[in-house]
Amino acid sequence: MAVVLPPVPYKAPVLDAKGYLAPAWTAWFKQFFLRIGGTSALSNTELADLPALELAAVEARVTATESDIAALQLLTTSQGTTISTHTTQINDLNQGPVL
Repeated sequence: MAVVLPPVPYKAPVLDAKGYLAPAWTAWFKQFFLRIGGTSALSNTELADLPALELAAVEARVTATESDIAALQLLTTSQGTTISTHTTQINDLNQGPVL
């Protein structure tokens, strides 16, 4: 479930009188932490690896699509030959028997 991030409490002071993070900012940063994934969020290393992982996934999809296209081209050629054969047979039947 996605956490809705509240507006930044920009009017509130960031620090309280003792120099600690003010309660409004503490609450906002807790919500922000949850919004970006909490403890289950990706690490910096995992985030850095994302572009390479995404590229590999895209390359795999492109390869699969190219294979699909090649298979469809073979099927189209085969069906074209079959259609030509059937057209010839129909034309022969339409001409009637040879006497």
